[in-house]
This record gives sequence, structure tokens and C-alpha cells, in this order.
Amino acid sequence: MFATATLRSSFAVMASSEMVQDEGRSPSRLHSKSPVFISIGMMAHNEAERIESALRSLLDQDLLRSSSAIVELQILANGCTDQTVAIAQETLTKIAPCAYFSNLRWSVEVIAQAGKSNAWNAFVHQCSDLAADYLFLMDADIELLGTNTLQSMVDTLERNPQADVAVDRPIKDVVLKNSKTLPEQIFTAIAHLSGERFGKAKEEAPAWICGQLYCGRPSALRQIRLPISSLAEDGLLYQLLVTDSLRSPSNPHRVILAKSAAHSFEAYTRLDLLLKHERWRIISNSVNDLLLTSLRQRGLTGPAVSHYIHHQNQQNPRWLNELVMTQTRRRRWLLPRSMLTRRFVSLADKPLLGAILMLPMAIAAFLVDLWLACLANRDLHRGVALKYWGKPAPASTTRIRTGKPFRRPLAPATRKG
Repeated sequence: MFATATLRSSFAVMASSEMVQDEGRSPSRLHSKSPVFISIGMMAHNEAERIESALRSLLDQDLLRSSSAIVELQILANGCTDQTVAIAQETLTKIAPCAYFSNLRWSVEVIAQAGKSNAWNAFVHQCSDLAADYLFLMDADIELLGTNTLQSMVDTLERNPQADVAVDRPIKDVVLKNSKTLPEQIFTAIAHLSGERFGKAKEEAPAWICGQLYCGRPSALRQIRLPISSLAEDGLLYQLLVTDSLRSPSNPHRVILAKSAAHSFEAYTRLDLLLKHERWRIISNSVNDLLLTSLRQRGLTGPAVSHYIHHQNQQNPRWLNELVMTQTRRRRWLLPRSMLTRRFVSLADKPLLGAILMLPMAIAAFLVDLWLACLANRDLHRGVALKYWGKPAPASTTRIRTGKPFRRPLAPATRKG
């Protein structure tokens, strides 16, 4: 990644400064006598080129080297056909035995079926230890910026008992470059019009979930199951979290942004890939909207939502696909209106002059969105979009390599979260 070392240093300085400023606040459990038990699930599908750098940035985290934390790390290799598993094993075997990782236990879990939602269900409900205080879910193609990112996310939840999930700030790698090409400058400008909620999000205030990295309380995450053929799990997860599985009106304070916590990810800098990704996002968000509408129409709330999704996953792995096809026979336009208004909504937060200057680009982006939305709507009606989901099967995991025998550090009676 470009300028990663510089960003890590700057985030470390920010974190140190804020720790001094926060001395008057309630202390973190990481500095108490009782150890905090962390379970980390890294989702990996054919990430042979990136998983080593992701693991190295993870192993640089203060949390994993702390004597006051016991960490369980599991690599969820789902449907991999490359060297992801071998590289993960080699990296962890080489680095993890170091003395400052005495409280780290790791394993590689192989899931035959590809699919992030499928792997999510496996980690949250089958693989992660029941005694864990917090669950981290992390993609295998990102790099953490600053050594305090994970600890900051845990501390944020410690200070905010009303929150169920803490997120960090995702930063495109192209933004970190000191010198950008013209296409990179254009794509960076377009990103500011995407309507994403991290640009203006304040620390320890409501934020959107980025599925690349977040920390959650087990008591909240284990109430949720995801359709194994879901395209984008983070959007659906966010809606289920802030509504307490559709039991209550939306409460955005259940998901908050951690202090001085960030990661970088590879941005699309080719027009064809960017358009393909945007089309995929429109389709996935539309499918999530159709699913939530169906759940509400069925009157499902609370645990009934999780039970229904789990039952459907077991009985018919393609049930979500069939739900979408049923809706295509009832509705001509399947996409939510927010897909077409997001470029202009983002202008509302800008100063008047800035909004005027950005208006032509917003109009151009809107026209592209409109074109992509029409294509996505057509794909959903024709069933072409369903091919993105493949033919998922119920989760099955095999532990093929364990770093050290895992010991359960906390009795269930002392479990938190």
C-alpha cells in the first residue's frame, strides 16, 4: 500500500495523544486485572496475493501483543482455489510463535463453499469461542493503519454500553498516494459523491458498517443469521443491528465509529471495474431491501428473524434467489429510490459554493447511476444477477492447522457481551 507506514505512524501519534486526554474517563478493561477475550475471524476467498500483508498488519496491533488480552484468531478460508491457506499457515507459523504473542491462539478453518455470508455464519455461530467478550470480523485484503486500531475499537465499546458494534474508518489506498494520476484524481473526487457515511462521521458517534472490519458484542451478533446467498452482508447486518432485528425503530447509536481507528483497502482505478462494482452494489442493496420488506410483511421480528433465515438456509440454500424472482413478477422497478438520490444528498453537507462547484460532477454521476440502475433492474428481472451468487451450500468447516492448543480463559459465567 502507498504511504501505509506514514499513516500508521500518524494514527499511532493520534492514539497516544487521545489516551492522555481520556485519562479522566472510565478505564478500559484492557488495563484492568481481568483479561479481555477477543475472537477474530478473518474472511478469505482467494486472497493469496494480499493475505500476508493483512496478517502482518494485524500482528502489529497492540491488542495482540498485550498481556491483558487473550486473542483467538481464525482464518475462514472459504472456497479458495489458490494458495491462500498455505500462505496464511506459513505466515502465522513464522510470526505467531514470537514471545510477545504468548496469549495468541490461531487456526485456519477451511470452508468448502465460497461466500462471505456463509463464512460469517460459520464464524459467529460455530467457530468463535462462546466465552469471547468481543468478536472482530475482518477481510483478508485490507491493512490496518496504526497499531492501536483494534484496541481503540474495543475501548469504544467499553465506554459506550449502548453500542453493539464499533467500526473504523475505511480509507482507499489511492487517497494515501502522494502523487495521483488523472484517473485516480477523478475516481477520488467521485468517491466524495457516493453518499457513503464515513466522510462526515464523528468519532464515537453513529456510523455505517463497512464489512471490511468491525468489532461487535457476541450477544448482538449471535442473534443474527445471514442468508448464505446474500451479496453484501454489511448492509443487511446494519439494518438488523440498528432495529434490533426489526423489533424497534432504527437506533443508529448501536453502531459507532471508534477513535483513531482506520484501515486501507485497494480502490478501483479502472473504469470498467468501477462500473461493475457499482452495478453490483446497486443489485446487492436492492436484494437486501427486498428481503427486509419480505421479513416485515411476514411479521417476523427478534429471534424469529434469525430462526427463519437459518431454517431457510438449511432447507433451500437458494431461497433468497427465489424470493427475488417472486418479486420480479410483482414489481417492475425493484430498486430503492436512495440509489438514485445519493449523489445529491451528499451535496447537502457541503458549503454552498462547494456544492455549486460539485453540482456538474454530481449530475454526471447521477446519470451514470441511472444507467447502472436500469441495467441492474433488468438483470434482476432476467435472473442474470443470480449467477453472481453461484450455488451455495450449508456451511461445513474443517480445521486443518492449529497454531497452539486453545485454552478457554474465561468461564461462561464471567462472559460479557
